[in-house]
Amino acid sequence: MENQAIKDFASVRDDYAALLEEHSLKYTIDNHYLICKQAVVEDYIKVYLSVVISQLPTLLQLMTPEFVQLGLGFGMVKNQSSAKLVLNGYLGAEHVGKVVIVFVPNGMEGLLQRLVRLTADFYGPRVPGMVQLNDCVFIDRSEKGEGINCQMDHIQVPIDAADPAVSFIAPADTGKEILRQINDAHEDIGADTVIPVSFIDQIDTRQNTSGQCNPVNRGSDNNSVLTDQAKTGSKIKTKYRDVSPAERNKKPRIQVLADKYIVLSELKSDPKGDVLKALYLNKYLLPVWCIIKEGKKYMVSDSAGRDMDDRLNWQQHIYYQLASVVHIPKVFELFQQDGNTYLVMEWIRGISLRKVIDRVYKGRSWKEITRQDKIKLLELLLEMIQMIDRIHTKGFLHRDISTANFLVGRKGKIYLIDWELAFDLNAQYPLPPFGFGTPGFMSPEQNLGRLPSVKEDIYGLSALMLVFFTGIRVKNLSKEVKEDMTGFVYGHTGMENITGLIGRGLDKEAANRPGLEEIREQVRSLIGDLVR
Repeated sequence: MENQAIKDFASVRDDYAALLEEHSLKYTIDNHYLICKQAVVEDYIKVYLSVVISQLPTLLQLMTPEFVQLGLGFGMVKNQSSAKLVLNGYLGAEHVGKVVIVFVPNGMEGLLQRLVRLTADFYGPRVPGMVQLNDCVFIDRSEKGEGINCQMDHIQVPIDAADPAVSFIAPADTGKEILRQINDAHEDIGADTVIPVSFIDQIDTRQNTSGQCNPVNRGSDNNSVLTDQAKTGSKIKTKYRDVSPAERNKKPRIQVLADKYIVLSELKSDPKGDVLKALYLNKYLLPVWCIIKEGKKYMVSDSAGRDMDDRLNWQQHIYYQLASVVHIPKVFELFQQDGNTYLVMEWIRGISLRKVIDRVYKGRSWKEITRQDKIKLLELLLEMIQMIDRIHTKGFLHRDISTANFLVGRKGKIYLIDWELAFDLNAQYPLPPFGFGTPGFMSPEQNLGRLPSVKEDIYGLSALMLVFFTGIRVKNLSKEVKEDMTGFVYGHTGMENITGLIGRGLDKEAANRPGLEEIREQVRSLIGDLVR
């Protein structure tokens, strides 16, 4: 089922159909794709062309006449909106990068070399589970699961054209050695050992002939890993084998990034890049928990040619600008490895705002929770309003105010996280603004990519208030509730002033939304009434 993000971006226009009609090609529409089968071929190889959104029109203009001349069946995304859904992972990780599909009949594998040459100047996200020929061309494994054997010896392919879903862990014994250094350092200062020896011994250091540990499949969308890779030269033959359930259920091996970050768990799997929890070995050999935000190469590339690398660089810049203004997880480092970008941040011991609210409501309504619980929630809300005000005073917008992006620490300290959509009002940067956001908390104008204003954060804050006063999950709002938001909020709270405030804050017209000061005073007044 398509999620809300897909519905928000979906378009009924067939922007790229005109290109097919220009060549007098008949086509069918299959969901987000235009399919043109010039000839019925049963035995074929699927070839995928992946390209960033800014290069897509040029690629289609170049390749469509080639497909026509060669009589190849092919498919392409039907419009730019569908292309964004495919490229950014909103249709699922298994569809990432598949903006063009070419059906190459068996026996015509020589065409692959021509495709590689024609697409040499194009690049796009890696297609999960596929063999990579260049930055644009990827080959599917065989339908029967017997592995690709396309007589590809004549095709010049980079030696690292491995399955992109496979991530190599550290060289042999590196992970163990780092963990042992941590323990040795703790013994030197009389501290307890933080990593059990039994855990260290779980690290798999079996080597292949390339000198690297065996690959661990992290985030793959199929049950296969590479098993046969050429050891020298630039030509490769590749076969896949199915992984048994027993192998898939093995305990994960340790991954080490930048020779000092020991990845111990995956907090979030995301096509644009995973969120990892790791131990950071600092210069004193004392372990520090950290969060590593991964930006996969060429993912979430926009019309300006910016991708996850630009977003994570921007997020680091925001930290240096606002770390003294509001509580933000400390940034340790930004680095690149294997073409991906990694932002390393402080691990905050806390819980999400969503969990805090759930623990208060416990299935009850605002009318049913205690006066003390109401005060607790309102004081928390007031502090968040103050944080947003300080950000605006400094000349910045957050643009992703949501329950997921506030963390409450052990001592009640509130952190605002996930700054990649932020906007600098004074510098009017970045332009165009970075796209997307959290469905339900994102204003209509932000969804349309318009010039940011403080009213975007007011909309997000108003959606946040809806959660504070009703306990509902915004993504679960039915069509009927959205059409009668006033009745819904009043039914839960019985407060006309709050009902009107939230209703105006969620108005589709930005000019009709209240200012931050009005919202703050209303919340303060409500706290005062409850305290008296």
